[in-house]
Amino acid sequence: MDKISCLWIQDELDMMSIECINTWLALDYYVDLYTYSIDNFKNPWREHPLYQEKVCVMDAREIYDVDLSINKRYEFVADRFRFEMFEQNQNVGNRIIWMDTDQMLLRTIKPICNFVSSQFTLQKGAFRHTKLKVIPNIGVMCFDGSESVDWTKIINKGEKTKAKEFQSGYLKYYEKEMLKYPDLISDPERYMPIHWAWAKDIYTRGTLDPTIQKYGLFQKSYTDIINDDQIIGVNMWRQIYKKNDWTIKTGSIYNKLFNYKN
Repeated sequence: MDKISCLWIQDELDMMSIECINTWLALDYYVDLYTYSIDNFKNPWREHPLYQEKVCVMDAREIYDVDLSINKRYEFVADRFRFEMFEQNQNVGNRIIWMDTDQMLLRTIKPICNFVSSQFTLQKGAFRHTKLKVIPNIGVMCFDGSESVDWTKIINKGEKTKAKEFQSGYLKYYEKEMLKYPDLISDPERYMPIHWAWAKDIYTRGTLDPTIQKYGLFQKSYTDIINDDQIIGVNMWRQIYKKNDWTIKTGSIYNKLFNYKN
């Protein structure tokens, strides 16, 4: 039984999360959905004829007990939560697939362990990266407890690392630490085939122009993405979407992806 773990802190999922999780369920995954609102969480699959037995709502405090009245940056709490989960699993040895709830799946994840998703760095412009073309991220992670990653160090050092506006100290230190394990970093296109520089196009356009360059990067077309067997899923870049409050247009890539049938 393949299972995906995720976290939603509040008591009700947004529609993007529901649609993304539905793509996991449609591929026959079970879901452990952790929440800090365990007593009043609204489970949209509670009475679903196919999925009600496949979604297990679980108390996030069993993994990481935190005072949300003090730690109000929910995305920072979510970063720490997954690292705590993997740290505890090193004494257990289960295969854990972690996925953010703005990550949709086109295909099943290959039966391998110990990898993280990644993204291309900017190659042109004021914020271009002069040393690295790829950096690890935390949208999709899979570990079985045998990894040599020191999660305790990432948690402790991350707690002392100064956060940026949209990046916790945990994530900042994690990115630095994971560069020591290049074999664990998957190809960026496997889970992030649409770079965040094209995030607006996901919601407002029906395809992507592979001849257009942004920040020194080219982008595959929508057709190329769905026809590439090596591409497992697409990240929706929810944080950017919410910040800009884009309207999802009819016929957009977003709508096409969630209507895609492999």
